[in-house]
Amino acid sequence: MYIHIVQKHELDRLLDIARSTFIETFADLNDPQDFTAYVDKYFTAEQLEKEFNTEGSRFYLAEIEGVTIGYFKININRSPLQTDNPKLYFDFTEYADK
Repeated sequence: MYIHIVQKHELDRLLDIARSTFIETFADLNDPQDFTAYVDKYFTAEQLEKEFNTEGSRFYLAEIEGVTIGYFKININRSPLQTDNPKLYFDFTEYADK
């Protein structure tokens, strides 16, 4: 397995894997109309580029034999509370200073 930090020229690859894994994981758990609207709003090239350019955000791609198998994002020195539009399903208050 090879893991590397995403470069700007790889944003299309990142968007493809982000959309596909999110859909595969969560589509069956949601109302189809609401889910499609959410994916269409938050899994766009514009949104991904905004997150990519956010200070302290790092995206990584995981590959096996040249095939992208996953990704992850790390927020450095930022908690989920410090986003432009937090969508919190858990109480992160105790972690706000960490």
